[in-house]
Amino acid sequence: MKILSLTGFGRSTFQMNGLNVQVEIKSVNGKNLDLFLKSPQIYNELEMLIRSRVQELLIRGSVNILITRQDTRVSQLQINKPFLERILNELNDIAPQSANDKNYLLSALIRLPDAMQNNSNILEETEKQGVLKALEEAALQLTNFREQEGESLKKDLLNSVKNIQTNLQEVKKIAPIRNQKQKEELLKKLNDLGINEQLDKNRLEQELLYYIEKLDINEECVRLQNHCNYFEEILHNGDVSKGKKLGFISQEMVREINTTGSKANDAVMQKLVVQMKEDAEKIKEQLLNVL
Repeated sequence: MKILSLTGFGRSTFQMNGLNVQVEIKSVNGKNLDLFLKSPQIYNELEMLIRSRVQELLIRGSVNILITRQDTRVSQLQINKPFLERILNELNDIAPQSANDKNYLLSALIRLPDAMQNNSNILEETEKQGVLKALEEAALQLTNFREQEGESLKKDLLNSVKNIQTNLQEVKKIAPIRNQKQKEELLKKLNDLGINEQLDKNRLEQELLYYIEKLDINEECVRLQNHCNYFEEILHNGDVSKGKKLGFISQEMVREINTTGSKANDAVMQKLVVQMKEDAEKIKEQLLNVL
């Protein structure tokens, strides 16, 4: 299955009778959803709806949204009837007004700042739905961008895991040879010191086994192989968001590789461990940009 990058870009426009709205969305890597929205004041009432929709569509990342609006329509002033009616009713409750009084009041109230409203500053339902649709289209473009980059990331991640597994098999092959080599070197040192003949053979064998067991890497190799298998399983499953889980697995992979390196005590094995470390670090860096 596909994986998604956290990096992407999308753009969409909405046009209606002299009104042009453009929505741009940019996304980069981030642990959670960090959304930065810049839009005209007329869209303030849409902010919570926009944030909720982006959370559903993009899930995670540092997301910047820029909404621009160009309105070439002729603005028309209209009487704010609800505003004037409310004031007149409140005044009438305090002191009933005659017809002449009401006419006088109206001529005074009409001069108030909120008595007249500009229809271009009122968000119509058609425009509201058009902006939200443009937002979804831009998010879809960004998701397609994420998919394309995700394919490249997936290939690199699989290649790095395969490299670790290949080197791991080489480590497992030379482990018995290394153990025998360690035993021979210890015996040689005892002979050089001239105390080999003085030691109890059974006790010597026990001590050698104890020493070799401390250097044994079989458990680390088994766990590392299991982590690699699980990593590939998660990488191929149908979950859309898998970056964090893969990150946790990669940390366990690094831990087993480091433990193997600390027990290596062999130049050839240490070289293989260094190569596995390089691929594991590459995986950790790449996962920072996986959804």
